[in-house]
Amino acid sequence: MLYAEGGIQVKTGEIFAVEVPAKSAPPAAPSGGKPASTGAPAESKPPAEPAKAVGDFPAIFKAILKNKKGTIDIFKSPALKDLSDDDICGLFTPEQQQQIKDFSESKLIPPHLFHGKVGKATIQQRILVAGSILTQGKNANGRPGDEPKNGQGKPRATCCGHFANWIWHYAGASPAGKTAQINQDYPSAVTGPCGAVFFGGLKYSGIPFDRRAGNPPLEPGDWLYVCYDKKDDPEWKFKSIGDHSVVFSHWSSPGQGIFFSQRFNEDQTKGYPEWSAGGGGDMHGDGVFTGSNSPHYYVSVIMRVQDGDFNILRTVSESKAVKKNAAWLDKNKIDLDKLHPVLVTQARERLKIVSDQKLLTDFLSQADLDPKKADSTTKYRLQARVCLAKEEAYKPIDPAQQELIKKIIDDAEKAKGGKDETLLSVTRLYALCQRLRLRWDSNGEGSDQNVDGLFESDFTWPGGKRKTVVWELLGFADKKAASAALWA
Repeated sequence: MLYAEGGIQVKTGEIFAVEVPAKSAPPAAPSGGKPASTGAPAESKPPAEPAKAVGDFPAIFKAILKNKKGTIDIFKSPALKDLSDDDICGLFTPEQQQQIKDFSESKLIPPHLFHGKVGKATIQQRILVAGSILTQGKNANGRPGDEPKNGQGKPRATCCGHFANWIWHYAGASPAGKTAQINQDYPSAVTGPCGAVFFGGLKYSGIPFDRRAGNPPLEPGDWLYVCYDKKDDPEWKFKSIGDHSVVFSHWSSPGQGIFFSQRFNEDQTKGYPEWSAGGGGDMHGDGVFTGSNSPHYYVSVIMRVQDGDFNILRTVSESKAVKKNAAWLDKNKIDLDKLHPVLVTQARERLKIVSDQKLLTDFLSQADLDPKKADSTTKYRLQARVCLAKEEAYKPIDPAQQELIKKIIDDAEKAKGGKDETLLSVTRLYALCQRLRLRWDSNGEGSDQNVDGLFESDFTWPGGKRKTVVWELLGFADKKAASAALWA
């Protein structure tokens, strides 16, 4: 089978994919015996390029970073607190400034704020702005189960990890491939809190630390798994992978952190959540082990986005993928020159789908449903049913990302000057087709398995039911139908 990208490996198994090393090194984790208060992160505060502010933009910007009661102020985070008004204006394009101004007046979430021309805001800064907007904003249409007083239209995820993924996704900080989870995936791997599709391309790292020592080395924008203290199991907080997901902003005092999260899960049996903070996510303070006298959170996992080159085809090793694909093509006697234009066509078809509102909505509303599980899988898997009103279910990718993907296809189409060049082009096109495949795994859990590469297990369902296979990815009904077009 063809091998392509793997993105984030959350399950065991071999994954091959394409990687372009980041030019900038990831920020170093702070160390020491007290909660990290590292000041400005290594990749923050770009040189200000003051632009004409949209209205009184610096004041508007600072205002959206406070909760409704004014008791929490995200501008106090070290990623933001020392910015001058000129610095603030320099972070955002005029279009972004206008979108943020409109949000401050209407509270309607702009779908693609950080998915196009992202200005000069760093990853950490974008995550903090994203958290502030998603915890306080709303979509235009409410849905059944919204908290009636303050929660109409407020985006509600299926669970806390789903909401944390939304924050990274909205900030344009999504890693390539799967959502950044340890052992879970959600239907929102490519769709965010407004239904906007965005394909990530950054890298993330798990930050090592001594859980029992406490005082975890946190930085703004970190996605954390935290455990709770259980009286009947004193070791739980040190051995469990985690009970809850939060995104960290800053320390308000020693051992007291400020976080974004959705603190109650969606109740799938009743169709509405346990209401908290008007439903959906909120920003809140909480004690962290061991700096707090009364800790509530025991950090078990720290995930951090690395600021570097965005690469939608990021994988483990392009050279390995090329060698694997060369062996696969030779074994199956597939003509490389015949396969190349097929992949170009498939990539363009997939780009067309994710760029068009109606095509995208129709496709995702019917994506790989198992008829025997239709009632349960649609309920849990399709974001139109779970997290958003139907009117806002899906929005196509931003024009800037459309152009980025189109260029990848155009460059790959031209790259056929010889066997080695064509093989590299085929590897990249195949990886792109996988990224644009948007297929949910029909296991009722919403897992998006489209970027792991295709293994033998992909060829049949348990019990013999046919599953999507490489030939379908290439646009053919089965191997027999592909033979006339691809066989040497």
